[in-house]
Amino acid sequence: MYIEDTHGLFYQDVVRSLKPHSQCLSIILVNTRSVLSKHLALSTIASICRPSLIMITEAWCTSEISNDSLRIEKYNLFRGDRRTGRGGGTLIYCEQSMCATQFSNPILSQLNDSIWVEIKVVRSKPILVGCVYRPPSSSREYDNMLSNIFNVTANLPFSYKIIGGDFNLPEVSWSSLRGPQRYDNLINSIVTGGWTQHINSPTRSANILDLIFTNNITPSTVHVGHEFPGSDHRIVVCSFDIFPETKRRDEAGQIPMRLYTHADWDLYQHLIRCSNWDSYFSNQSLDAILNNFYQNINSIHDVIAPEKILNFRFPQSDYIPTSFRRSLRKHSIKYYRYHDLSSLIAITSLLSRIEELRNIGLRNKEMQAIHAPHNSGEIAKLFKSRLMNSKTPYPKIIYLDGIAYENNEAICELFSKHFARLYTLENDEVVDFPRKTDECLSDIIFTTHEIDKAVANLKLSNTTGPDGISSVLLKKGGNDMSLLLLKLYSISLSDGTYPNCWKKSYIVPIHKYGPIADINNYRPINITSVVSRVMEKIVKTQIIQYLLSNDLLSPSQYGFLSRRSCITCHLDYFDYITQSIDNGRSVTTLFLDVSKAFDKVPHIRLLTKLQSYGITGNLHKWISSFLTEREQLVKINHQLSSSKPITSGVIQGSVLGPILFLLFINDIVSVIKYGKPYLFADDLKIVYDYGYGDMSVESKIQQDLNDLGDWSEKWQLTFNPDKCGITHLGRWKPIMCLYMYGKLLSKLNTVTDLGITYSDLSFSDHANKVVSDCKRLTGFVLRNFYTQEARLAIYRTCIRPKLEYCALLFSNLRTVDRKKIESVQRFLTKRIIGFDQQVEYVDRCVRLKLEPLWLRRVKCNLFLLFKVIRKHCYSNSSITWENIKSYQLRNHDYLVKVATHRKSIRANFFTIKYCTLWNQLPPEIRCCENPDGFKRSLERHFNMSTLARLKDHNCW
Repeated sequence: MYIEDTHGLFYQDVVRSLKPHSQCLSIILVNTRSVLSKHLALSTIASICRPSLIMITEAWCTSEISNDSLRIEKYNLFRGDRRTGRGGGTLIYCEQSMCATQFSNPILSQLNDSIWVEIKVVRSKPILVGCVYRPPSSSREYDNMLSNIFNVTANLPFSYKIIGGDFNLPEVSWSSLRGPQRYDNLINSIVTGGWTQHINSPTRSANILDLIFTNNITPSTVHVGHEFPGSDHRIVVCSFDIFPETKRRDEAGQIPMRLYTHADWDLYQHLIRCSNWDSYFSNQSLDAILNNFYQNINSIHDVIAPEKILNFRFPQSDYIPTSFRRSLRKHSIKYYRYHDLSSLIAITSLLSRIEELRNIGLRNKEMQAIHAPHNSGEIAKLFKSRLMNSKTPYPKIIYLDGIAYENNEAICELFSKHFARLYTLENDEVVDFPRKTDECLSDIIFTTHEIDKAVANLKLSNTTGPDGISSVLLKKGGNDMSLLLLKLYSISLSDGTYPNCWKKSYIVPIHKYGPIADINNYRPINITSVVSRVMEKIVKTQIIQYLLSNDLLSPSQYGFLSRRSCITCHLDYFDYITQSIDNGRSVTTLFLDVSKAFDKVPHIRLLTKLQSYGITGNLHKWISSFLTEREQLVKINHQLSSSKPITSGVIQGSVLGPILFLLFINDIVSVIKYGKPYLFADDLKIVYDYGYGDMSVESKIQQDLNDLGDWSEKWQLTFNPDKCGITHLGRWKPIMCLYMYGKLLSKLNTVTDLGITYSDLSFSDHANKVVSDCKRLTGFVLRNFYTQEARLAIYRTCIRPKLEYCALLFSNLRTVDRKKIESVQRFLTKRIIGFDQQVEYVDRCVRLKLEPLWLRRVKCNLFLLFKVIRKHCYSNSSITWENIKSYQLRNHDYLVKVATHRKSIRANFFTIKYCTLWNQLPPEIRCCENPDGFKRSLERHFNMSTLARLKDHNCW
């Protein structure tokens, strides 16, 4: 490989100015102007010199670029990508042995193009290191913010602070600290904060742009070197006489594991059949049956997959084969000692070969996922693994009240206490709840058929629950397993006792959003016994059948029920709104948020409601046992916390929890006198329509809010006023002051509801958000996946569903927004086929076995209309059959009524537009009753030769 002489001099200069593998803190600062194109040069520097920190400005990284493509061996990466627009961005590479974590501060996080890292040092408080890029065209507001950053950072409780970066301040004289008047505020903040700037030589042409500021510390060496290869900025190298604290090797330890690779499942079934189950089937004691069941199953488990103690270490994404590591080390030492250019060439060649081998391995993984039996799941896993590789599965450090917790045991206990605070204690007030039905459900019928069906629906997994049983043991157990479970479930229900060994659940913290080190940004997910989940599934199915057959569930509830979904909720809600606006009325919608709803359901009140809905006898007693005396343990990296009692809630992650919550919140709609409610689990919105100038509507809404407040106080399920709000649609938008718990509700200019973001009924906000997200994901796929098959498979599985979510609203989109949505697939097909190939969009779709998105929307919406008409899904919309006279032609069979309308907002809505299109379908398609048959008929009808009938494609 050819290395320019100037590049060789550059590396020699860096080696002279830096002591490789020194234990003191060493920093390299460089403006790369696209780090991807300079990645090899950075890897070479890291391999030869091993600096503590590599600070990058103008990294030009976006969310399309994965951490894996930026990784450098033995370095952890921290990113400060530009939030909007192109260019800019910062990175910090921290040597892997250092105790370094990203530092989160609400003020520092406001500064775009910056990243902040906290580093532990020996015998001192931690130090703070920040990397900042200030664009040359920065506004006064940005400079004022930067001034505030220097003030705030100077007062943070760190022993030393270091800020480096490209500040683009050539007019400032750093020796005299003077500059143009517009920089007076910034310079004053630097002076009063005790900051010192240490770069006195030009870093780009004749200008000093790349700067190092320190507070309470002075670098031992500072050097401005040659221009970085491919950049017009010189590299800055400095070192400090402080010693970063090194961490012990990453989470190595011995853990018990079972290896199922060579498990003999035929032997497993044989051992189950031949084991002694006499006492199991003859005994009527639940405890004795449980002991017998687990003793026998665990004994058989030990035979087919014995437990072994294995040395466990979390895999590193930047793994390099040992032979390459040795060669890199050998040539790095040789180049450092002798400045031998051949060693530099060898290092560059090795790094290129490592990258090549890595890409081959990635391609192989893609092909394995594509050819897997259930490839859609494997493709989704592969996509998620590459998309989320910047996130660790569990936090390695957590901050609470300014204190950092690092070891797994402390973090587990911290999460355990945090999640336990979510629960509440129920007051002693006795509440009455009138009986809703004379019918009752007091028992559950278990059969081997129902058990086999529930077990078959389990995901095949080797992961065990708190009782040590995994789903694979149930699925591979054969017919005998269902007989064993039948006995266990029947005795449990007849005793009205939920086994104590099932009441223990593991809590896994799942990161939601925001800084990963903030404990408030996690939600708990329960891992419960898989044996229990099978029983819960059967109980839940029969409870739902009972509730629906007796019409006990509110028609306003769309969550957690078959044939009801976010889509049908949106359909009914927007159908009602557009109909009201078309009738000349205005609409106000009240959006209410229940605070921690699933965790705060009081048990005694829930059991009271269950009884009023006719759930009595052994079933009521069993559910009472299911809810009470439970405990949870947080599990992180095979470490368990101490147990905490679960005093309220319906157990998130359980099978039975959602339906119990629906029953608890079911009567909330009965207190709403004036509005029309729409519920999706705990998400409640209430619609009020009224005529122009109707001044009574405000008092009516306030009355409903007061009644809802009384309901929440009675049932101990409170609303969060800060997350509640109102919107107005229609020609008259009155000014309203509405209160909940004495707090004024805010007016929402933009609403995000069940995955749809909108400010008006054109849904442009939703289109822009979806297109932005999907373009980012498409760019990520094109950058980080290497085979055409993988790119198309991931697009079909993970990206296209986002573009098609809630397609029933797309007919209300403007033409320009529909074109934006179609442009995502246009771009993808063009990139895959090649920009040099002059192939029309439709032809590209045919070649890649894709359909235009507008055509898929037409089919999708017609199928939704079919399900509504044929009652395959639940809807309260205004769609009805047309009344046909007996003497009319056969072509008029199975027509739907197209409601009269006056305004375009109604004319373009799903219930009008697609009812009109439905009536244009041939009678043989309209008369289909089977969903699969209807789909096949649509496919035959909407072939490429008949698409001209739809005329303007952009209207769909």
